[in-house]
Amino acid sequence: MGKMTVEAPGALLATLPAMMRVWRSTRLLSTTYSWQETVPAAWFRELADRTALGRIHLLGHVADREYLADRYANCDALVHPNAREPFGITPLEAMASGLPVVAPRAGGVLSYADDGNAWSVQPAGEDFAAGVRAVFVDEAARSAKVERAIRTAAKLDWSHVAGSFFDLYDTFYARFGKGRVVAAHQHPKLAIQPSFVKPSCRYAPGKVQDSE
Repeated sequence: MGKMTVEAPGALLATLPAMMRVWRSTRLLSTTYSWQETVPAAWFRELADRTALGRIHLLGHVADREYLADRYANCDALVHPNAREPFGITPLEAMASGLPVVAPRAGGVLSYADDGNAWSVQPAGEDFAAGVRAVFVDEAARSAKVERAIRTAAKLDWSHVAGSFFDLYDTFYARFGKGRVVAAHQHPKLAIQPSFVKPSCRYAPGKVQDSE
């Protein structure tokens, strides 16, 4: 789910055969808002069919938030294959929904995802598959990580983020006074760059479904 980059399909599609060696009924659901801008749709569908015919479902853009929330809640895990994502809103949405997140140990997702709230792996198909398998090894550990992930997403809720922005503005105003304009690059000490994000929507925690 999310933006599909040119590099992502290979790693994502390579995950499925590795998964099917353990769970033959495994299916991959791809809901992405802008893959048609970076990855030709026809090529991606053809590659998906060659990899595992009938096992990969490409939904394209999903604008209905309730429908998207339902997709999150009825999946077993989210695989985020993009190691070059500047931030990664999709894994954060999955965390808010209570969906286990398997993410690359690279990219902007590391600004909030770690081994405490996600399953971090190297960005390669076999590694993503191993990460998904690890999700279901220990139910207690999975529940603990998911709970920490929900708390992580809550901290980045827009209501908290907006408050932080106003606090930052108040700090600037108090330091420089009304009517003075100061460029941030001229004052390195004030170049505060918090990792703010506005999740596109909030979800109720989903239930991890047992694979067939």
